[in-house]
Amino acid sequence: MKATHSVVTLKQEDLAKGVTMAAGLILPSGIVEEILALLPDKTIHRLRLVSKSWSSLLVSVNFHKFRLKSTPPEINVPKFLYRDPTEDSEGFVISDYRDGVKTPTKVCSPPHELFPARSYPSLIGSCNGLVCLVLKTEIVIWNPFTGTYRKLPDITWGGRTYTHGFGYDSASDDYKVFIATGPNRDPKPGDGARVDIFSLKTVSWKQVENPDDTYVQYIQPRPHGLFLNEALHWKSWDSGSLADKKIFAFDLSKEKFYDVQKATPAGHRYGYNTLGVVGEYLCMCFFALPNVETNTVWVMKEYCNEASWVHFISYSSVGDDNAFNYVNYACDFVQPSVKDGGYMMLQYCEGGVDILKWNKNHEESETSEEYFKNIKFYRHYGTATSYTEALTSPYASTEMDLILNIDKKHRLVK
Repeated sequence: MKATHSVVTLKQEDLAKGVTMAAGLILPSGIVEEILALLPDKTIHRLRLVSKSWSSLLVSVNFHKFRLKSTPPEINVPKFLYRDPTEDSEGFVISDYRDGVKTPTKVCSPPHELFPARSYPSLIGSCNGLVCLVLKTEIVIWNPFTGTYRKLPDITWGGRTYTHGFGYDSASDDYKVFIATGPNRDPKPGDGARVDIFSLKTVSWKQVENPDDTYVQYIQPRPHGLFLNEALHWKSWDSGSLADKKIFAFDLSKEKFYDVQKATPAGHRYGYNTLGVVGEYLCMCFFALPNVETNTVWVMKEYCNEASWVHFISYSSVGDDNAFNYVNYACDFVQPSVKDGGYMMLQYCEGGVDILKWNKNHEESETSEEYFKNIKFYRHYGTATSYTEALTSPYASTEMDLILNIDKKHRLVK
């Protein structure tokens, strides 16, 4: 007799129960990882407490990347994290912007015990679910999804902070915070500018030995260091001719500066420009001068290759005609590829955010809706970033056993 097979569709709740039961069985790790990747964020959050091995797996960078690639878009949707535009709000909103949907999916606030009332910490960057916040000398690594956070130890310096950065170093499996400081408002080579790195793995600050402070001299502090290819990127100050402007970077593994390429494609005539990241590419956003009708975005298709700059998209600004209302930061919040279209967030210095939607032919197909146009923020303060929810912990792996034992009912479970 020939056996017949029926297709059974499991509910996510049933799948979660089955996974929990399987915890006591010996299954190949690859199968367990594939099953866990299909579960929604909240379920995975609870399953962290099944065992130490599961906790280590679920907070790992490899699992986060595997889940981004293997799960359907409706389960793991890239998000847009930005300051809540509601009057007097001190929190952030997490939203997605698929098919014109603009309804906030979650409102969250940074830890109130760390930041005083009516303070507005700056968003330095987001990486694998972790967000870095800075308010003056206070630096916090925060996971908005789990609510866990870490206040970084105080670091002593005798001068002015020039810029920050935040990213991940796969060579050491470590998250790092970058800070460049110095004694003067306008740093000069040899004046004592310094670079310090905080390692989440060692839970400590380290001063970088003999940094090339000629780079620190020319760092344009806004936007903050942009994370791509495991390095932080800046554009040089707008001094000298447009042709002299460069993009340079700080390698988080080697902890050294290096040149990327010129910041402006050959022959480009726009005066106001800023550096950004679109998917897997560096980009330059050029703000239209009064005699130019549209703004443009160019991308560097091959990293560190000046000849690879190509026009990506043109768009019309929703802002006024003030030429100084130039783009302060740009990022794509559809990962991991921009080939089939996506969304770009453009943040303006004087207020407001554009959300641009483009198709696979890189043609603008949708402009911002009013909700996003009205996002307000303080000049130069980072208030928006691309974001993907993950269980990544701001604690070092050596601390996790203690946390899981004493804090199960406080921050790690909701």
